[in-house]
Amino acid sequence: FISTLVINENLASVNNYDKNNFFFFTFPNPATDVLNLKFILEERAWVEIDLFDSKGYKLGSLFSGAALNGENNKSFDVTSYPKGIYFIRLNVNGNSSLQKLVKL
Repeated sequence: FISTLVINENLASVNNYDKNNFFFFTFPNPATDVLNLKFILEERAWVEIDLFDSKGYKLGSLFSGAALNGENNKSFDVTSYPKGIYFIRLNVNGNSSLQKLVKL
C-alpha cells in the first residue's frame, strides 16, 4: 500500500493506491534530533525526499539524486524544526510513498 502525494502550487494532498516497487521506513518516530530513512529499491532509480508540514505545504527537499538498487540509508538533522506533525514523501521514478513523522 503506497500513498501518492499530489502537489498543486506547493500544497499537498494524499491519494492512495496499491503498488509496491519499493519499501520506505523512517525511524525513530517520534524523532527529536535525527531522522533516519531506509528505503529498498528493486532497481537503480532517481529519488527525491521532501518534507511537508501538517497542512500539506512543502517545507523543502531533503534529498534529490540517484540511488542504487537494494538498501539505501539517509539521515537528516531535524533539530531546527518545531515540535509537530510532518510528512515525508519519497518519490521514486514518479511513484510516491508518504509517511507521517512526529517531531518532539
